Amino acid sequence: MKKEYRVNKWWMAGLLTAFLWGCENLKVPEPAEDTNGIRLLTGNSLSAFDDGLLAFAAGKASGTYDEVWEAHGTAAGEAVLLQSHDYPSDGSRLYLRGYYPSAEPGSNGVVYRLDGSRDLLVSNEQYGSLADMFWQTGKRFTFRHLLTQLNIRVRVSEGYPADARLVRMQIGGSHPDVLLDLKKGTLLAMGEPAVLTVWESDGTDVWLSEAYPDTPVATTLLEAAVPLTFYATVALPDGSSLAYEALPVRFGEAGGMAQAGTSYTLSVTLDAEKEKLSVATAVTGWTEKEGGVVEL
Repeated sequence: MKKEYRVNKWWMAGLLTAFLWGCENLKVPEPAEDTNGIRLLTGNSLSAFDDGLLAFAAGKASGTYDEVWEAHGTAAGEAVLLQSHDYPSDGSRLYLRGYYPSAEPGSNGVVYRLDGSRDLLVSNEQYGSLADMFWQTGKRFTFRHLLTQLNIRVRVSEGYPADARLVRMQIGGSHPDVLLDLKKGTLLAMGEPAVLTVWESDGTDVWLSEAYPDTPVATTLLEAAVPLTFYATVALPDGSSLAYEALPVRFGEAGGMAQAGTSYTLSVTLDAEKEKLSVATAVTGWTEKEGGVVEL
């Protein structure tokens, strides 16, 4: 009985050695995904999403989506899904398109209200499968701006009334509601163009004086590639006011209209007789463009 025990012991030891040798010589595949499921990479850092949630429309055919996955972006350029999701077990493709901010789409796309404070972004469509996963660098989702940004600064011309105060600024021409077509990744205007109040005094006076050129006042995000107009109301010390209304804004672009993904500094010079307004552009973080005038 003892001898049989010793034979079994050595036999087991040999079997274990052979097993371990075989494992060391296997070609170990690259890890597919982490324990949180599908991993998504973006070409944008966290700053592009203002710490808000972004979304990925998901479906089994290009341009046809039946699910929405929410995620948050990281500074390292990764979109971390709030819930774990898996690839189709049959090896078929999964199609994704990202958009920001997160919102539930309807049958035709996602409807947004443009209030001047919110950016809209959309990504390219990518596909992935068990054999072609999203973690690869070539599968990054790159988000692009769908709106144009105006950074409005105000100055006054020589001889402007002393102690004048800026009361209100508005931009006309942008549609208040837009539809994001997820199939095409484009915006469609809804309804009629409107006049949006982009800045209004909250009790803190903004004095207009030759001593304070280019006073920073407002930043707004608007529909791109549409004719824009500028409005301003100024209160004078004698209780009267000056109203600048529907002054066309022209940019150094095709058709004189601001482009999506471009941030313009709109430097407005107010004249007491409304004789001159001008535009100069400088850009931080978006595509840089130069030139433009506000016409009377």
